[in-house]
Amino acid sequence: MALGLGSKKLLAIDWDDRDLRMALVRVRADDIELLKAVSVPIPEEVARDDAESLGAFIREAMRQSRLGVKNVILNIPREQVVLNMMDLPPTPEEEMASVVHFQIVKELPFAADQATIDFVVCDTHDPKSRCTALVAAVRNDDLAFYRNMAKEAGLSVERIGLRPHANLTAVLASLTDHRDESTLVVEVGPLLTEIDIVQSGALTFSRAASVSLPDFGGTRSVETLDSRVSGTHIQDIEPDDEAGREAVGRLVVDVIRSFEAHRATDPSVKIDRIVVCRSEEHTSELQSH
Repeated sequence: MALGLGSKKLLAIDWDDRDLRMALVRVRADDIELLKAVSVPIPEEVARDDAESLGAFIREAMRQSRLGVKNVILNIPREQVVLNMMDLPPTPEEEMASVVHFQIVKELPFAADQATIDFVVCDTHDPKSRCTALVAAVRNDDLAFYRNMAKEAGLSVERIGLRPHANLTAVLASLTDHRDESTLVVEVGPLLTEIDIVQSGALTFSRAASVSLPDFGGTRSVETLDSRVSGTHIQDIEPDDEAGREAVGRLVVDVIRSFEAHRATDPSVKIDRIVVCRSEEHTSELQSH
């Protein structure tokens, strides 16, 4: 079954410092059907770092959007995850978890017992050969925030995943004929930008950069956008061209630095395409760079 979740309705929720985005889907045997998508601006009085405040807002947004569903999928952003590619020695499958936990402890900025650790082997596992694993560690306090927020919203958490992995899934679903090629994903947010590199169907690099694009004086929509996820219309924006060019320039520099950092570990890596996730008014500027 798709996602291993059976045939039922699920709500996927994502948010940043400005907007809440909700997608209602039905999971089928071989695909996922999008039933409804809603984008809601988050008022300034909503405390995004308070589970009760954010959960109450989500509950009300669901009520106004008529999203009658109880099961939710959440994604943790890159900046809240320790994410490492690890080269592992030949290991029997039943011992993989112990080996991963032993090695990742050296990379964590916090005690291992303060986090939840998971991993996935990037290729087919052969117990007699070395392999590469993508290892993720998330603080238990952060996971508790998501669970408490969902509880306040009246939702039951079906799964908590990683936003970089969601980007990977989206790229593979949209580029079915180019899975063996390399894609650079640049997801620009209001405060941070997530930069991912997908190679041969696997996530090989991911980081969150402290660089963003301007909001042009808060001209975004203040109304709920129902059945579509969209930003402010281009014709409604009066951008500061100089500020926009400077912001795009800083963003491009950080993207290049990220790529060069990855290439330092693998000089053979190249990029076949770039996918930019952001409002259309900036996409052409980013592409021109």
